[in-house]
Amino acid sequence: MRMNNLRVAKVPRLAPVGFPDHALPAMTTDDTSSPSKAELAANLAAGFAKLEMRDAAAAEPLFRHVLDRDRMEPRAWLGLGNSWVLLDRPAHAIEAFRQALALAPGYAEARANLGMALSLTDHIEEAVSLLSALTEDRPESFEAAVNHAVAAKRLGLWREALASFERAYALRPQEQRLVYEMALLRLGLGQYAQGWRDYEMRWIGNGVSVPLIPGIPEWQGESLTGRTILVLPEQGLGDMIQFMRYAKLLKTGGARVLLACVPSLVRLLSRADFLDHVTSDGATLPPFDCQTMLMSLPLRFGTNAGSIPADIPYLSADPEIAAVWGEKLDQKLGDRPGLKVGLVWAGGVHGDDATASAVDKRRSLSLARLAPLFDIPGIRFVSLQFGPAQAEIAEHEGFGIEDHMDDVADFADTAGLVAHLDLVITVDTSVAHLAGAMGKPVWVMSRVDGCWRWLNEGDGSPWYPTMRLFRQTDRHDWDQVVEAVRAALARKARQPKRL
Repeated sequence: MRMNNLRVAKVPRLAPVGFPDHALPAMTTDDTSSPSKAELAANLAAGFAKLEMRDAAAAEPLFRHVLDRDRMEPRAWLGLGNSWVLLDRPAHAIEAFRQALALAPGYAEARANLGMALSLTDHIEEAVSLLSALTEDRPESFEAAVNHAVAAKRLGLWREALASFERAYALRPQEQRLVYEMALLRLGLGQYAQGWRDYEMRWIGNGVSVPLIPGIPEWQGESLTGRTILVLPEQGLGDMIQFMRYAKLLKTGGARVLLACVPSLVRLLSRADFLDHVTSDGATLPPFDCQTMLMSLPLRFGTNAGSIPADIPYLSADPEIAAVWGEKLDQKLGDRPGLKVGLVWAGGVHGDDATASAVDKRRSLSLARLAPLFDIPGIRFVSLQFGPAQAEIAEHEGFGIEDHMDDVADFADTAGLVAHLDLVITVDTSVAHLAGAMGKPVWVMSRVDGCWRWLNEGDGSPWYPTMRLFRQTDRHDWDQVVEAVRAALARKARQPKRL
């Protein structure tokens, strides 16, 4: 069988919602009989109709026209604010929503959308406070509940966020996308049974078709003895590395396991003895009997907090590739004593994915923020940083970081480099998963609204026994995280190195 146009399926994430019912309050005058008032009412109606079609460029002048005639019309300010949100001008939208509220203090829709705009401009604390009060005042408001949930999650208030998503879903059970958002929170809270079930809505709830191959049955957990199963990729590189452990369970269950994955993982994963065939885009596959999405496997295996498969390591570096990287490091570092510590301080570039780009900004640091680490004696730092942030090394030559990443072609090379390190320190990236899957000590600096896989509390991970988490407690403050890492690293540097 030939797989053409294989793609890694990624699920869109929920953004704050707005543009609710704009029927109240009424226009500032009841006189709609004159041509001017009738014209304004028609422009309002036309503007909101354009917004329903997401045509903000057409809606904005209609609301401006109304405000040119009557600046006391709160619905026009609401519509103008909504237009500016869609036109990616949330700061301007905030002022429009405030104008609407100044004219109509009880305008719940304007309050809900002000909370949305505050979230979009990173005024999260104010957004949570405003929206929390609004959900109490207007428990029937779907928009207030969703916007509060999104903002609360950004502050790491996961239980509060989950309660608001549950309220919103009760108001509109047809909004299946909310089930996926609740799944992420449930998984982060360790509520795995319900979380994995809800996680299946990552496709249906977001209007994305499940990228299974037509005509081949999806595996539902039945016996695999003597059968061949194809595992299809999804989400990010870290997700694929983390959940690859389930392919080992498929193999233990008697299956012949085929894996489709991105090219950068092929060489690394081809070494796994629990995978019979690994391919990437356009490659020809042997025949198979059934298929599964990679991240549906925790549900199929009934994973709970006590049954997470954490048999580490399940990935390893190719000895020949590792030997090449050992020689490279020896040329630079020689036999000088000290710990070899790998560093990653920033995530990757996500192109046009605005949500992923926003998350990347929150999880990433500048290299300069790690300056306190570089005056610890007995540490030899090695870069594992890909992407634009790699250029920061040249700006900080005094940090003494060894950088060979220009010679890294894929994850097989990265694994070969990691094999020679004593410790990896990283923000939440695929390298954290690679080091954890290889059984290397790995310290993760996690943002306050960290990924669900690291759970909402604690400094360890049930997925990776060798992992330690350093959690941000204030979303504006990475310094406390860096200082905690520095203190731990200084202690580790003083300990005798195990052979």
